[in-house]
Amino acid sequence: MENEPTSSLAPVDGVTRIAYRIGSGVVGLCLVLYCGLAVAQVVLRYVFSSSLFWVEEISVIAFVLMIWVAAPALWLSREHLALDFLPIARTRVGAIVADLTMIVIGSVAAYASIDTINAFSVLALPIWDLDYGFKLYPISAGLVSLVAAAAYSLARNLRRARR
Repeated sequence: MENEPTSSLAPVDGVTRIAYRIGSGVVGLCLVLYCGLAVAQVVLRYVFSSSLFWVEEISVIAFVLMIWVAAPALWLSREHLALDFLPIARTRVGAIVADLTMIVIGSVAAYASIDTINAFSVLALPIWDLDYGFKLYPISAGLVSLVAAAAYSLARNLRRARR
């Protein structure tokens, strides 16, 4: 994500640029956190014969957050993995169909994720007295932001189709 998109189908507009900057910043911070925790865990375990019991939980949350924060920026620039497998999504009609599909499927998944969080909230994480649903929040927030990106992309494609 270090370079801004240059796809001819989705020109770089202000929203895509902002999504890229936010995504790049969060991914960078999470990578630093992820690597720092891994190094700290190795040093603590093998040098001091002690380790932190919560490193894995924080690392998983950071990793999932990286993926879901980057997804909207990738969708807006038509670089998302789902769009790479669908060559028809490179056409204007295909892009509209892909956006509609993401809005429907993403909305259903976001709604279902709320029930999943509630179901897992009865379990406790071993860190900071949090419920297990906390670990799933980045997925729900990512799905909502991906649906918002698809809705914006759909509006942009429909506006261009009228011209």
